[in-house]
Amino acid sequence: YGGGFNPVPDADPTDGKLDVLVIEKVSRLQVAKVIGKYKSGCYRELPRLIRHFRTEQVKITCRENTPVNLDGELRIAKEIDFSVAKEKLRFFYPRELHIENLEKITL
Repeated sequence: YGGGFNPVPDADPTDGKLDVLVIEKVSRLQVAKVIGKYKSGCYRELPRLIRHFRTEQVKITCRENTPVNLDGELRIAKEIDFSVAKEKLRFFYPRELHIENLEKITL
């Protein structure tokens, strides 16, 4: 997420699950009232508007072609599947470097 948004701060990128927030339809006025809680990860304070679940796959089906934002890329689709990739990226690094130190490296 960009723009300072962190809607699910307790999401674990290594648990093999997608953290999904389902947000009920809201008016523009409601958006103005709740966007701060959503942005800062306080969605639990809005249980009537936002539901959270963890899953390995999500399939969304729309009645007609709908714009979908995928990490800043626009797609138009009636149906879209999101899932945890079974393939993993392998990183090669010098033998002297320990995995705990990788997050400290700036590329």
